[in-house]
Parts: sequence; structure tokens; C-alpha cells
Amino acid sequence: MRKLIKQIFCVFWVLCFILSCGYNFAGMGKIPGGVKTICVTMLKNNTNETGLERIITNSIVNEFSRNGVPMTKDPARADGILSGSVASVYTTTIARSSANTSSERSVYIKLDMKLMNSKGKLLWTRSGIEDNEAYQAGLNEDRQKKKAINDLVKRLSRTFYQRLTDDF
Repeated sequence: MRKLIKQIFCVFWVLCFILSCGYNFAGMGKIPGGVKTICVTMLKNNTNETGLERIITNSIVNEFSRNGVPMTKDPARADGILSGSVASVYTTTIARSSANTSSERSVYIKLDMKLMNSKGKLLWTRSGIEDNEAYQAGLNEDRQKKKAINDLVKRLSRTFYQRLTDDF
């Protein structure tokens, strides 16, 4: 019985500590400027990777939707308008099987994003939101790179959403 009381007491104090610190999970904060409804515009693609802007825009829309943020396609009906660009995409060799042969590569994507309110006031901006994903080079390299880009885009969208909603 005493052991149970000690366990309950410990759990109680841990909960009190967590709640008193204003703790919240990453990305669980509010969108800046009191934005409730958001319009995500198609990103601009400043790279040679055709269609990447559509893939990333759709992933960002999915991230907002997954987090329960009301969305609209009409900027006139939104409290906030999200826009941005795919600033760069590039690959680098990270492992070699010989002096002239890559065995593993990494693809990097960098985004520049901004959020404005319905009156055109800048609420939030970040340049250089970047991440990378490794993939196997050689046979089926195009397929491996495409999979790496898809995985990277999902993670980059989560990272972007967390940065937008965290109060740092």
C-alpha cells in the first residue's frame, strides 16, 4: 500500500512539474498573429527539379490538415497566407566505392517561407529551412533519389510546421 501511495505521489509531482513549466510538444503552439484559417499558396520553384514545388506544397497542406488547422484555397477568406519558395535542391556524394564511383548520396532541400495576414502584414518569415536525406547510388538511383526526396519532403514539412508554431 505504501509503495502505491509513493508511486501516485511521484506521478502527481511529475505532472505538476510538467504542467507548471508551460510544457508543450514541439509544433503544438499557435500560428503567429492569431491566424486561425490559413491559405497555402503554391511555392515558387527556384530549382531545376521539375514538380518539386507541387510535392512540397501538398506536403505542407497535409501537415496543416493533420494538425487540425482550418484551411481555404481562397486567400480572401484566410486570416493568414503562407507563401514561399524552394530555394535550392542539390545532391552530394557521401560515400564512395572507388575513386570515381559513388555508393551513397545525399539530397538537400532548402525552403524560404513567409506568413502574412490578410492585410499583407508580415507575421513570420524564415529563410534557409533545410534538411537532407541519404540514398543508395548505383542501380535504380533515380528511384532511390525519388524515394529520398519524398521522405525528405515529409520531414521538412513537419520541421517547417514546428518552427512556425513554436514560440522561440
